[in-house]
Amino acid sequence: MSQIRTGPIAVFALALIGGSASAQDADIRHPAERYKLRLHYNTYSPTFTGDTRKGSEDADFIDFDDDLGFQDERIFDARGIIQFGRGKKFRVSYTPLDYQGDQDAPKTFTYGSTRYERFTRVRSSVRGGYYSADIQWDFVERPWGFLGLIVGAKAIDVDATVVDVADNVREVDTYRVPIPVAGIAGRAYSQKFSLEAEISGLSVGARGHMYDANGTARYHVSDRLALQGGYRLLRLTGKDENDELNLRFAGWQFGIELSL
Repeated sequence: MSQIRTGPIAVFALALIGGSASAQDADIRHPAERYKLRLHYNTYSPTFTGDTRKGSEDADFIDFDDDLGFQDERIFDARGIIQFGRGKKFRVSYTPLDYQGDQDAPKTFTYGSTRYERFTRVRSSVRGGYYSADIQWDFVERPWGFLGLIVGAKAIDVDATVVDVADNVREVDTYRVPIPVAGIAGRAYSQKFSLEAEISGLSVGARGHMYDANGTARYHVSDRLALQGGYRLLRLTGKDENDELNLRFAGWQFGIELSL
């Protein structure tokens, strides 16, 4: 009777399995993507447009530029990303909003319960912030970059004030509009440069909708530091019964990315 020596065969099989597992576990991501914490800071110079109404469906829409004299402002955008697993990222962002207008009303309009006559001096403002929190899952990870799905929420929280300076009569309203979002993001590397694009948004029916899209080019000083610039478009509509707020921001942004 012949005997089969299983010892060497078992060792060889275990070596193959171990080699296969090691190949599967090999981190093929671009070196710049092997971080735990990533921070972004941008200066953002958007063109700001939009309108609002308050009171009833028959109330006037008040244009922030034409009727209230709002001026474009330079603002900032701060973002943080925690990579809690390979290709699994928790992301947050904050953009402050502070816009003001001060001019004579070019027409007679009603906002809330107050009627503003033509040529009345009107002082107004929109102050608050734009926030986001989401999870990104990179379902494609390669040495050239990644492609990921986004699920989370974005929210705008602002106070809108319109003041009749002569009569010292004011209307103040607060808009808090949280909207769940879904989207996609991707980045491609080439030597010391990379390109990234992202779009996210969703509609919540009568409550409003939001769309946020941006494209960014980066020069990587190292795998941990990059200079960035790009274009961003944000559109948001929030409704609460007969009150409505429409905002649009579009413009260039420039900043820095730090990966740790």
